[in-house]
Amino acid sequence: MLVAIFVTLIASSMGGLPPVDKQGANLYIDWILYAEKTSTQSHLDPLLMENFQPVNGNHRNVSVRFVRSKVKGLGEFRRKGDCNVTRSLESNTREVVCQLSTKLRFNGLMNVTYQGVTKPEVAARALFYGVKGPITLVLRGWKTLSVEFSPRFDGAQMSLGGSKDCGKNTAICLEFYSRLIHLFEYATQKVFVKAILNGASRVPLPNQ
Repeated sequence: MLVAIFVTLIASSMGGLPPVDKQGANLYIDWILYAEKTSTQSHLDPLLMENFQPVNGNHRNVSVRFVRSKVKGLGEFRRKGDCNVTRSLESNTREVVCQLSTKLRFNGLMNVTYQGVTKPEVAARALFYGVKGPITLVLRGWKTLSVEFSPRFDGAQMSLGGSKDCGKNTAICLEFYSRLIHLFEYATQKVFVKAILNGASRVPLPNQ
């Protein structure tokens, strides 16, 4: 409701949504990010994924399984710079590409098995910093038809148990990192993209 009021007030002050150009695309993605954050805050930030289990890595002597996992920061994505807009006359659509950035924090518990010995509910934490990448929206008019997003990150700080880092066991660290990559991709490419589509559907169109 707050999003609808917020967007309607701005759109009314501008005489409706602007044309699908750079300025209009900037405003549109900002509205969507606002709608995504406020409408799905409890699902995205923090993001609870008890049922999500990344695939096993290639380390025979190591097994890592999430007992509980939480990602915070998906609701904090922001646009960086202007969006680019290209038009396809053949399909009567426009492609909007905008750079987004944030940082993501992971907190969870994992069962870690190494050489047949299992340590239950090991505390695991990670910070993905420099998370950024282009999000691509295909529009017909102001209706979003599809969304693609595959961000990258500059680095990740990891810690296991009471340690300030990943510990001295290289195999466990590599397995933990591989799991984090799957978690990162799941959170950004699936959960966040779905939220963006939902947010786009809540932005009032000119005829609404």
